[in-house]
Amino acid sequence: MQNRINAQKKINVEIRIKPSIESSLETTNTSLQVGTKKYHFNKVHITTTQKQLFDYSVMPLISQFLDGYNCTVLAYGQTGSGKTYTMGISHDDTSGIVPQTLGYLFSKDCTLTCTFIEVYNEEVIDLLTEHKVPLNLRDNKGDVIVAGVREISLNNINESLEILKKGCLERTTKSTKMNSQSSRSHAIFTIFFTKNNITSKFSFVDLAGSERLKRTLCTGDRARESISINGGLLALGNVISALYLKKPHIPFRDSKLTRILQSCLNGHVLMIACVSSLHTDINETNNTLKYANRTASISMTVKRNVEIDVSKYELIKLKKQIITLTNENQILKERIKKVNYANVEELIKENRRLKNMIDNEISNRENSNKSEDLAQVIVKHPFVQNLMNENEQLRCKLLEQENCKLKFNDVFKENNVQDNLEKVQNVNESNSLVSNLQDNYVEDNCIVNKTLRNNIQHDILNKSKNDTINKKDDIINKSKNDTINSEKDDIINKSKNDQINKKNDILKSKNSEKDDILNKSPKSNMISWCDNKNINNVSKIPKRVTFDISPPKKKSSLWTPRKERVLMDTSVIDKFTGYIAHNMVIYQNKLVFSSFDNKLRIKDPNGDVYDLFTDTGIKCIYSDDLIYYSTRMILKQGDPRSKTVMPVYAYKNEISCIFKNEYIIFTGHEDGTLSCVDLRNISLQSDKIHSSTIFTMELLNNVLYTGSRDHTIKGNVFNINQSVNNNFINRKTLYPPHYDAVHSLLNYKGDLISLSRDCSLKRWRDGLIIKTVPNAHSSWIKCGTSLQDCFVTGSKNGTLRFWDYCEDSVFCVGSYKTGQINCMVKWNEGVFVGSQNKEIVYLISKYKT
Repeated sequence: MQNRINAQKKINVEIRIKPSIESSLETTNTSLQVGTKKYHFNKVHITTTQKQLFDYSVMPLISQFLDGYNCTVLAYGQTGSGKTYTMGISHDDTSGIVPQTLGYLFSKDCTLTCTFIEVYNEEVIDLLTEHKVPLNLRDNKGDVIVAGVREISLNNINESLEILKKGCLERTTKSTKMNSQSSRSHAIFTIFFTKNNITSKFSFVDLAGSERLKRTLCTGDRARESISINGGLLALGNVISALYLKKPHIPFRDSKLTRILQSCLNGHVLMIACVSSLHTDINETNNTLKYANRTASISMTVKRNVEIDVSKYELIKLKKQIITLTNENQILKERIKKVNYANVEELIKENRRLKNMIDNEISNRENSNKSEDLAQVIVKHPFVQNLMNENEQLRCKLLEQENCKLKFNDVFKENNVQDNLEKVQNVNESNSLVSNLQDNYVEDNCIVNKTLRNNIQHDILNKSKNDTINKKDDIINKSKNDTINSEKDDIINKSKNDQINKKNDILKSKNSEKDDILNKSPKSNMISWCDNKNINNVSKIPKRVTFDISPPKKKSSLWTPRKERVLMDTSVIDKFTGYIAHNMVIYQNKLVFSSFDNKLRIKDPNGDVYDLFTDTGIKCIYSDDLIYYSTRMILKQGDPRSKTVMPVYAYKNEISCIFKNEYIIFTGHEDGTLSCVDLRNISLQSDKIHSSTIFTMELLNNVLYTGSRDHTIKGNVFNINQSVNNNFINRKTLYPPHYDAVHSLLNYKGDLISLSRDCSLKRWRDGLIIKTVPNAHSSWIKCGTSLQDCFVTGSKNGTLRFWDYCEDSVFCVGSYKTGQINCMVKWNEGVFVGSQNKEIVYLISKYKT
């Protein structure tokens, strides 16, 4: 692995003046004046020799080159200004910069290799091969390389000079009016150095001189060469201007020369601007100095190339990650402590309040069920049936008595006082009947108490006795009061009082007999009886004895699940072990699953399992024409055929689920945000629709349903024909919500099925609740999938259950037991199930024939 240590450094620009007898330039060691314009540079060489130039300018670069930095020496100027002479890239001169550099490096026992190319008429030619075939340029990890160039090892100085001489002889040179040996191409000689974990390169660039056709008088091929040379130098000038002005776009691709120099400008750069001091060349000299002055203001990135051991790098990276995670964990622990300390008292109070509510509810249900059971026992008892029959007979007698009273009133109005006396006698007779009824009532009451005391529990006895007493008292008092109130005369009132007194005496005697009988029983003190006073006032509290003989409707039956009847046979078709799968998809009829060792694996139909991708923190997977998966906040797509992975989008929050519809990818996030990315233009729309993590998504009838940790299910109206920014305008929340997090949503036979951690499942149709199964599992429901004839749910305790519809109801048709279930996916007629016990099982369930 290559590590590059970056730093910023300006380009070192030096001027070398070609000596002449007539000089039009005013110079110092660091400045130069042309006419009225004065320029400042790092160094101005006037009478400097080749050796002095090498020692002063190139030796510092060689030490950086041996330390792992890329270095470049660039000769720039008009034709005939001494560029090739300065660089030493010629077949008859060994005093230039390149030969001296090779001699110094071999004195240090360095292992070197080299390449030698030229750019002629916008074609890249290798000067160290016999075949003059144009070469192509390629991008490789940010660098530009020449594809197919020959790289030769340098063993000693003599061999190196021979190779340099051979390349110089192959270089294109022609004679012009201004230069007898004019270079018609840009030459680049590159030395490569490798030692231990350090790699670097030293490039020597001899640019062709800029020419004016009016002065060179070139025609034909020479003119075309001049145009190509000037075009390359113009592109280089544009690059220098863009770097000087710090434009966002640098036009390196305008010319092959600038593309090659792009890789040479990532280290220490020395530009030697060669100018002529003759008055006739003053315009070209001024242009060269302008470009050189701009170049001196450019800062380039200096990179040191160091080869680092991958294992050591990964170890350092993991140590840093451990430190970061440890600090983050400590911060989160402190936050949790603060929150817990602040809310612990409120949570305790709330817990107690809820516990009391639950206890009260349970007690009320038990009392209600017990009362209903007691009522049924009372109704079924034969003695109570007899009492009910006697009450019916008394009611008939009461109706007859009322008829007598009506006839009595009619006679009373028509007859005189004497007739009234006769009616008084009839009243006395009726009162005597009432007294007889009361006597019978008291006797019956004693018999009832004696019989029930030995056969029925205390609560049943009290209820039946008191209800019967109140019923008969109501009948007697109603008859008595109606009869007494119809009498208007004092005689009638007197007769009435006498009869009442007589009745009371009879009741007292009967009650005394009753007490004597009941006191003989040891349980008589447990029964409460009414006295004479209460019997006299019985008309003030009318009460009717009623019995509900309909079948009991227990409240608990609303919460008791239907007794299961297994209607399907489940068989294991395939099973392989050794992997803890936490996500599964089917890709091209093959099972793809992720495990806790950060690997995506694929199982072909032959049973072989092999690795696809390895990535850190793989959380969710989705398969289509490619495989999409998430690593924390980054969505990636992988091609199993080429085993390549590319990032799709980097989100602000961690991804918790993925869903794809044609060219739109939906992602749910930990903070409750729903995002959708249009793959056609990578446009993003996101909205926070939940207050917590989105666990699952399902598209049904153009409505994207989402299930969240906040217990809710929300439907987002979605139209694939609209743009991303016009979707999710209409949104609704399904009611009622679950009591815990919603882990999975299924589409089975056109209805939506929601599975929750509250152990229940719900069936929805068009956003309305159809059926709730509150105890679908005895533990958390973690996942589910739809099959052809049923849908499957899996819980934390390892139970698989198969479900089907019956009209609007949902019932279980089969079950299977395995390890703690993590995930499942449908394949053909069955389902793959991944569990915590390192097993992946393929099951098929069919209805019994």
